[in-house]
Amino acid sequence: MKRLWYVRYRENGYSRVKTFAHREAAAQEAQRIADATGRPVELGMRSTGYREGIRYTVYPRRES
Repeated sequence: MKRLWYVRYRENGYSRVKTFAHREAAAQEAQRIADATGRPVELGMRSTGYREGIRYTVYPRRES
């Protein structure tokens, strides 16, 4: 069963998707994009065998 993690975010009005083989890499990139843009980012996993994947929303960390 092949898993594919993806990060979906908006940039200049367009929806962009980056794909990753590993969850850690996807999660780090999602947090980095969320922090940089100040907007929530969708982190998800699609895999063969599951019709519905997993979806998380990654929020920007608060500036202290």
